[in-house]
Amino acid sequence: RIGIRHLAAMDTAIVLFALSFALRDRSDFAWHATAPPPALALSFIGLAALALGTWYGAGLTYRHGVHVEAVEVDLSGPRS
Repeated sequence: RIGIRHLAAMDTAIVLFALSFALRDRSDFAWHATAPPPALALSFIGLAALALGTWYGAGLTYRHGVHVEAVEVDLSGPRS
């Protein structure tokens, strides 16, 4: 369940940041242009979703011990 929550939070963050980017695209990304309020709101909500997903991911790693197993790779080249 925690893995699904982590996935959902991270996917939500990506979608929110993409929507914010699309709204900011109208400003030509000029340094002097202010971002539209909906774009800023989506960025802050995306940041909250990212923080929640990070919290779930840290719980998976440190509390439940979910991690990628290390595999030794032989990089010495082909064997004769």
